[in-house]
Amino acid sequence: MDPRRTRHVRHWHKYTTQALPEDLWFTFTEPSGKVIGHASTIAEFVRGVRSVDAGVIWWHLSRGDFSRWLAISLGDPDPAALAATTERDAIARHAADIHSARRRLLALIEDLYRLDPAPEADAEPEPA
Repeated sequence: MDPRRTRHVRHWHKYTTQALPEDLWFTFTEPSGKVIGHASTIAEFVRGVRSVDAGVIWWHLSRGDFSRWLAISLGDPDPAALAATTERDAIARHAADIHSARRRLLALIEDLYRLDPAPEADAEPEPA
């Protein structure tokens, strides 16, 4: 048998409009656990990601929910791996932003109230 002439592509159109079995739907939840919506297709998932509150997106990103759902529901490791990279990058940036904001806030307060910076501030670990 001759090798393929074109790259194998999953039946993407099938997943965009055809509903997955209910046990494979994505469930959008708030950090409190309140369910705010479901996606039974990729098209519904995209609409949900576009419309839910940023806090809900962060909640799912920080838990790895998007990559896990793509891996389990579609059984395709490529989009799941790409989503996992996006999740890890968002978490790293968020941690760095918090660390930077903490340093700026401390500098502001220490300067405003003429406090000496804590000597251990230089030894504070960078975010993971």
